[in-house]
Amino acid sequence: MRIPTSSADASARPDEDAAPPTRGFDASAPEGLQARVHALGPRDPVHGPVLPGDVRPGDPVFARVRLAGTPGPGSSAQVWRMSPLGVELVRSTALAAVSPGDALDLTLRVGGSASTFGALRVAAVRMDRGRAIVALRWSEPAGDEGAPGEKRSASRFACERDWLPTGVTPNAVRYDDQIHFRIVDISRTGMQLVTSLRNKFLIPGVEFTGSCTFPTMGQAEIAFRVVRVRVAQHGAKRCLALGVTWSVPDPRARELVGQYLLQFGPETSVQALRETGFHVRSSSRALDFGAVRTEEEYREVLALRRLAYLRAGKAGPEVRDEDMADALDARSRILVAKYRGRIVACVRLLFPPTPDSPLKHEDYLALPPGTPPRDEIVELSKFCTHPEFRGSDLFYTLVKHCALTTLQSGRRFAVMSCTDELVKPYGRVGFRKLGASYVHPGMKLEHHLMMAEVARVVSGKHVNPVIWNLMGGWELWSFARLCGVAPASRLLDARVALWRLFGPAARAALALHLRRKGARGWRR
Repeated sequence: MRIPTSSADASARPDEDAAPPTRGFDASAPEGLQARVHALGPRDPVHGPVLPGDVRPGDPVFARVRLAGTPGPGSSAQVWRMSPLGVELVRSTALAAVSPGDALDLTLRVGGSASTFGALRVAAVRMDRGRAIVALRWSEPAGDEGAPGEKRSASRFACERDWLPTGVTPNAVRYDDQIHFRIVDISRTGMQLVTSLRNKFLIPGVEFTGSCTFPTMGQAEIAFRVVRVRVAQHGAKRCLALGVTWSVPDPRARELVGQYLLQFGPETSVQALRETGFHVRSSSRALDFGAVRTEEEYREVLALRRLAYLRAGKAGPEVRDEDMADALDARSRILVAKYRGRIVACVRLLFPPTPDSPLKHEDYLALPPGTPPRDEIVELSKFCTHPEFRGSDLFYTLVKHCALTTLQSGRRFAVMSCTDELVKPYGRVGFRKLGASYVHPGMKLEHHLMMAEVARVVSGKHVNPVIWNLMGGWELWSFARLCGVAPASRLLDARVALWRLFGPAARAALALHLRRKGARGWRR
């Protein structure tokens, strides 16, 4: 058997080792965006549509066989040919009396893996090149294979067809040969792989470690164990479909898989992935940021505001989406984060045009002495995130976009208010209490007025270096210098350079936080 060793996926090459198909396939038929495989029926009673591979003397393939249910280790048997669907043994004295339909217990050792099959039925007894052959098949008959992955109990995430992860592993039987495969769906404990029909020795029970590449994310070493094998149609080609279990020694590899699923899997959420056991470090990589431009987007913002306020206990069930609107929306810029076109976070920014223009907060309280002129302030309000996207870096990324917009406008200060439980999170990103509070007339909750001097925050003032890195501090600082908002100072430049050194610590802290939070959520 010879397999090309280029980086292209083997399943995409012509399946010249496959038997001719008995039914046609329309390659021009439309397909969905997600990868799909479809079961094919068998041709040969043992190997189906796959041409088996010869087992040569010296190949690391060994067998022991016995009549089903009899004690003892069984007798050694020479493996004549095999495929992922079945095996042919040279008929020895121990197999002299067997006939089709008899049950045998079989242990196959392929490379370093051992596969045990109990009560396999003899599919055929035949002659091949002068040898008497006993043929066994362990795959299920056609028609019983069902949909891909249906026997897996955990939630499955189909991979997007145009962005399938790929992998490669050494062939355990053939020297200097590689097996290439693609990953078409993923769950917490299992995956479905597709590979070329040339790969004759991938049978249930085989274990291997693959170096897998996830588009735009990186590489991960993943340990696989084959559980189920069948022949399937993948796109316009027949291939070998493997149902496997998987594990990774490094938790960061599981985070990488979760990040891939959020960005390239079916539409999901941070919460859904976390409950399935995937800890997504950065949801912002899968999001698009911008401002509301259409009436439809505005209605979606109102629905998100209502949902967020209901979850926070700031509104009752009688509140309607339209109740979340006010006259200031028309004079504000509403920043949004979108996931697959759906708005999952929003915040309103109001830009007072003159030094004396009133803020919305002045409807509830008098601003304390020393408040900067109104035309140097951006007023933030109605900061909402979808409940299913909380717990990642979305909050810090939206704060970063608020800061970028503030800097772009040439203003130095941002003012907002929040309830008691949110004072600490906003304090981490540079907001300070102004010593003025009020009870919101609609929510009946106490709010505290807070302000951040954005130009100082982006230089690392009032924010620790870990949080500064999480909110994109270097990008903000560079943009502030371009806008002329940040003052030129060697001291500030030195502090920013020092704060940048905490970038790896910030990423590690966020990953640890998400793993702990994800583990608690999964246990529940």
